[in-house]
Amino acid sequence: MSQIKVDNVKHVVPHTQVDVVQNKKTEPDQKAKVKPINLSQHEVELLDNTKSLFDGIDDIDMAKVEQIKAQISTGELVFDMDELAKVITRLDHGT
Repeated sequence: MSQIKVDNVKHVVPHTQVDVVQNKKTEPDQKAKVKPINLSQHEVELLDNTKSLFDGIDDIDMAKVEQIKAQISTGELVFDMDELAKVITRLDHGT
């Protein structure tokens, strides 16, 4: 059974670009100007209904996430990667 660990992913910068990246001055982000739009009553109702769906969802339980990550790293929790790939494919194709 295959095991994949994706924790602590770091971005790789070619050595020749390291000095450029480190010396680059960060500029403050300029917020994009928000343009007003006109919504129909139906669109407003759709947005309100969608917001009410999200209001009923709890936040992510980070303690549980950390527990699962620890179980994966110790090998206590193992995934069948072939089965996982099949599930993702089914979700992606809507079957």
